[in-house]
Amino acid sequence: MVKNGYFTISVKPDGTYVMLTEPEEGGRRVNSEEIIDFLDAKRFEDFKKDEIRAELKALNSRSCFKISDTAMKSSAAFCVYKVENDKMSAVAIMYPPVGGGTEMTFDEMQGDLLARGINYGVDEEAMKEVVSNKIYNTPFVIAKGTEPIQGKDAVIEYLFNTKQIAKPKVKNDGTVDYHELDLITKVSAGQVVARIIPVVKGTPGKNIMGAELPPERVNKKNFKFSRNAYISEDGLSLISKVNGHVTLEGDKIFISDVYDVPVDIDNTTGDISYEGNVVVHGNVRAGFSLKASGDITIMGVVEAANVEAGGTLTVNRGIQGMNKAVIKAGKDVITKFVENATVVCGGSLETDSLLHCSTSAGDKITVSGKNGLLVGGTARAGVTVSAKQIGNTMGTVTNVYVGVDPALRNRVKELSAEIAKANDDKVKLNQVISVLRKKMDTEGRLDPQKQEMLQKSMKNIILLEQSMKKMREEYEAGRETLSENLDARVNIMDCIYPGTKLSFGDTEFRIKNKTNYCQYAKQGADVVMLPL
Repeated sequence: MVKNGYFTISVKPDGTYVMLTEPEEGGRRVNSEEIIDFLDAKRFEDFKKDEIRAELKALNSRSCFKISDTAMKSSAAFCVYKVENDKMSAVAIMYPPVGGGTEMTFDEMQGDLLARGINYGVDEEAMKEVVSNKIYNTPFVIAKGTEPIQGKDAVIEYLFNTKQIAKPKVKNDGTVDYHELDLITKVSAGQVVARIIPVVKGTPGKNIMGAELPPERVNKKNFKFSRNAYISEDGLSLISKVNGHVTLEGDKIFISDVYDVPVDIDNTTGDISYEGNVVVHGNVRAGFSLKASGDITIMGVVEAANVEAGGTLTVNRGIQGMNKAVIKAGKDVITKFVENATVVCGGSLETDSLLHCSTSAGDKITVSGKNGLLVGGTARAGVTVSAKQIGNTMGTVTNVYVGVDPALRNRVKELSAEIAKANDDKVKLNQVISVLRKKMDTEGRLDPQKQEMLQKSMKNIILLEQSMKKMREEYEAGRETLSENLDARVNIMDCIYPGTKLSFGDTEFRIKNKTNYCQYAKQGADVVMLPL
């Protein structure tokens, strides 16, 4: 332990003196405030603080100076102790005796600690060193607690790519390549797709007062998964049952084998409904339907057909809807072109041209690539609509809506209708119950058929009330969430023509003049044009 410089109080016949001792190499010198604090603690008042400060400031070779004509009373050496607020450590400083006072002993220091309730982590070796070597005015850690060793939560490690992003490649000529999207993460039967790293329990600690400090609680993990998987005997691995693909939705693992359609979907295949991903190497012909809970990839075209994907829909050649096609996707829709079709997706719509369609995207509509045309029909997006050209020179009516999630708005509207119907059903059930109870009160009993009807009606009204409660909660939550996105934008990378109407929430703006390279946004109550 390196000794700091320290002071001692010397009492002589003519008064009280301060004697300074220089520090060892690496230690620090005494400062005036330490001397002043010591004198104040001893309640010695016959000195002047400014004189002490001046003496130490001007002190060169002298190591002793007088501070008072009054002789200070003798006193024993003593320690000052400071316990940190978290009670995890205590620091002590030993001061020398005054006059003929006695030196401090190890036992006295131990008694001081016990009197303060410090009974754990005491550094007795440091105490002995300070006492035996008379190390004054030097702070040292006299006691130190033991921090608890924190445990670790269990962790699920996914052994596959959990962030599949469908992003087409833009070629040098401006066209978009929708072939190499790599949306499927393949998995083999017997392959481990995820594993649990178990919890590591912590170890308690203890503060210098002897109180135990428990570690934070650790959390276990369990697999959440669909069919086509099983858990190993030790409970730590999730293993695929099939050859197929694996995806992560939220914290749930889905494994399914891919349904591969090598031909067109037409009268040779009939309608297809599949739990998983579907790859169609041909076309989806008019009048047929294709539904899948996962992603759908169509190498050809979609005609006047119904296509519904729970995940991402990719149509490599485009959608020619003939005003009959209905296309739905839970996530993104990526296609070469869309004409005369209805398209609804929860994520983004990316295409080279969008002509005379009714489209709705929860996030963005991007019409880029070589053409980038958005002409006719209605385009709705929760955040942004971006295109090279919106409208045309003939003034074709084109409506663009941004700022409100279309799917959420439709859901709130559906819930309103469902709640109204449920209220009507409840009224009818109450009427049936009232009639049957009145009949029972009048006749004293009901025949078995009417008794069963009464019991079913009472049970149904309980179930209906539970259902209505959930619908009302979802409805209120939806209404609160259904607010305008202040970052909503309409981006024009080339030009926008008259005949186009822009709507930001409930605010409309009609394009009166052809405008190039700009964006539109809502500021306050107005729609304004901004530079791109």
